Amino acid sequence: MQMPGGSLLEWQKRSGTERACARVLVKVRWANGFQCPVCGGTKAYPIASRHLYQCAQCRHQVSITADTLFHATKISLVKWFWAIYLMASDKGGLSVLRASKHLGDPSAKLRGVDT
Repeated sequence: MQMPGGSLLEWQKRSGTERACARVLVKVRWANGFQCPVCGGTKAYPIASRHLYQCAQCRHQVSITADTLFHATKISLVKWFWAIYLMASDKGGLSVLRASKHLGDPSAKLRGVDT
């Protein structure tokens, strides 16, 4: 994912909700349009309540997070996007432990990411 230019507040406006993060993820995942992993179909219908897309041809359902860094995570997309922003925008990098403290994780660890 390419980091957009702009300030922290601009990032918050663009990626401050689950819906906004899901839209960005769909654009990045299927930059050239949807393609079904089963039949290769190019038309799909969103199932918004489950963050899924259903292929119009074979009816296979695909999660927007399947086969991505976010697959099977319990962490919200908003929190993931903030972690990515924080790590990418810090010149010297940012440890997972420090990022989790910034994001308010009570155990101070982002579950699912090795520290």
